[in-house]
Amino acid sequence: MRLTLARVRGSDSFRAASPSVGDATDVIIRPDLTLRSLEDRIRQVAIEVAPGSKPCRIRKLAGGVLTTVHAFDLDSEGEVLRLVLRRYRPGNEWRNMMLGMLRTLTVLEAERIPAPRALWSDPDGASFGVPAVVLTRLRGRPSAWPPDPVSWARQLGAVLAQTHSMSTKKYDLSYLPAAFEVAPALLDRAFAPTAEMAAHPLASTVLTGLRQFGTTLDLQGPVFAHGDFWPGQVIWWRGQLQGVVDWDFPRLDDPGIDVGYCRLDIAIMTNRGVADEFLAAYETACGHSLRNVRFLWSIPGVGIDKGSAESAAPISTESYLSGSSRTL
Repeated sequence: MRLTLARVRGSDSFRAASPSVGDATDVIIRPDLTLRSLEDRIRQVAIEVAPGSKPCRIRKLAGGVLTTVHAFDLDSEGEVLRLVLRRYRPGNEWRNMMLGMLRTLTVLEAERIPAPRALWSDPDGASFGVPAVVLTRLRGRPSAWPPDPVSWARQLGAVLAQTHSMSTKKYDLSYLPAAFEVAPALLDRAFAPTAEMAAHPLASTVLTGLRQFGTTLDLQGPVFAHGDFWPGQVIWWRGQLQGVVDWDFPRLDDPGIDVGYCRLDIAIMTNRGVADEFLAAYETACGHSLRNVRFLWSIPGVGIDKGSAESAAPISTESYLSGSSRTL
C-alpha cells in the first residue's frame, strides 16, 4: 500500500490511513529505516525547517528512480507548509548530484523560473543515513492527459524557452558537465542501437534519416538545459503550469536535447499536432528556430533503451520508433 499517515486528533502520534484494496504493503522504506524511524527523523527536520511546527501528514510518492520521495506537511502556527523529502542513494556520486541540484535551484530562483525551493539539506547523510533534501512542494501533479492539450503544450514550450534563455555567463556553472557532452554521446548511441531496436521494421528508416542529418549536424548554444525534460517533470494545477521538478541532470548543451526529447514524448502521449504546438510556442518565446530539432527528436527512438532499469516509465519500442519515423 502507499501508506498515508495522519496525525491523531489531540496527540502527536501518527496512525496509518486505510490502504486501498489491492495495494501491496510497503511499511519498510529502506531496510535500515522503519516507518516509525522515518517519522521521528522528519520530526527532527521539522524543528530546523520551521521551529515549533509539527508534521501532520506524510506519504510516499510514486516514481523516484534515483531517489526515494515522500511528501509531508508541517503545521506551523496555523499555516500548512507543503514539503517534499528526497533521499538519494548512498555514495559520493549521489551526494555530488544533490549538491549540484541545490546550486541549480538557487539559479532558477534568481531567474524566476518556476521550480521548487530547497529549505533544508543534509549532503553527508547525518539525519537519514543518505544524502537528503527538503524542498517546497508545488501544488498539483503531472498531467499526462490534459483537458486542453494545446494550452498544455504551449505552456511547456514557454517554460522551457524561459529556462534556455537565461544567461550562462551570469552564474558560476562550473559544477555542470562539459558543454555539448550529451548530443555527440546520443549520436554514438543512436548509431549503435539496442538489439530490440535494430530488429524492428522501422529501425532502418530511422537510422537512415539519422545518418543523413548527423553528417551535417551543427550544434546550437550551449544553453542551460534541464537534461531530462518531459511532461512528467512538470506540475500542473487547474490547467496552469506550476513549475518544473527533478533538476538532477542540468547541463550546457544544444537546446534540441530538451526540446527534441520532450517533443517526442508529447507526440507519443498525444499526437503530432500537439507536439508541433509545443515547438512553435518554444520558438516563438525564444525568437528563433531550432536547426537540429528533427534530428535530436529522433535520436531517443533508437539511442535510449526506455525499458531499462533506470526508466521510471518504460515506453514500447514501437512507440518510440513510430514517433521517430514520423519526424524524419
